[in-house]
Amino acid sequence: MAAILISIKKQYLDLIFDGLKTVEYRKVLPSKPVDRCFIYESRGSGKVVGYFMLSKTESCSPREAWDSTCDKGALSKTQFDCYYEGRSRSVIFFIDSCYRFDKPLELNELGISRPPQSFVYLSDADANSLESLPSFRVETERRCQST
Repeated sequence: MAAILISIKKQYLDLIFDGLKTVEYRKVLPSKPVDRCFIYESRGSGKVVGYFMLSKTESCSPREAWDSTCDKGALSKTQFDCYYEGRSRSVIFFIDSCYRFDKPLELNELGISRPPQSFVYLSDADANSLESLPSFRVETERRCQST
């Protein structure tokens, strides 16, 4: 399984860490199976702030995505439709467990010069190194199963 670095706007990242958003919508399906998503917080700290483990990834039509996950994505139908406007496929990352780093990292600490547009693959060594950093698992009563 592969690990990727993705950019998520602070407003949505807060919802993920609060357990109110248990799926992450994307436009591009990684070509490799992914099990970990490391998170660059855009429009916020501008740092890599943590990661989440995935229970599964699914690609389907936007309509199917909305019908099956509208209660998990923390988006209005208008926001969802705007995001997928003109697209025939959607990608859904089903979030399992979330971890927030004790000390967020600058991108250059990973040898990355700018935030990813969609995502960038991380080497196994980099992902394992990041995963071993001091962090805490985000536990909330509101986190629901993402099946």
